[in-house]
Amino acid sequence: METLVTGSAMGIGLACAEAFAKAGYITVLADIKEPAEQATKLAAEGCKAVAYRCDVSDTQEVRKMIRLDCFCLRTIGCGLEQCRHPDTATSDGGDYRR
Repeated sequence: METLVTGSAMGIGLACAEAFAKAGYITVLADIKEPAEQATKLAAEGCKAVAYRCDVSDTQEVRKMIRLDCFCLRTIGCGLEQCRHPDTATSDGGDYRR
């Protein structure tokens, strides 16, 4: 099975991507800061992981990422969006726009 995890360069997103990869998922690590080092580390541990640079606040970049992932992997069995930009998040948990 395949999974796509955004916000996976560090923190909770990275921990989730690592968990999926170590559970046997082909894992796409996506982040505004390309998580190449993180994907390489997982691959060295025997996991199937690839890195992709994507700014999820940019609709065109997200569409491109999904098209590429679907072409390369055929299907995404699981997706997890884990991103929060401190400059745009609201303290009351409400919606925000960048």
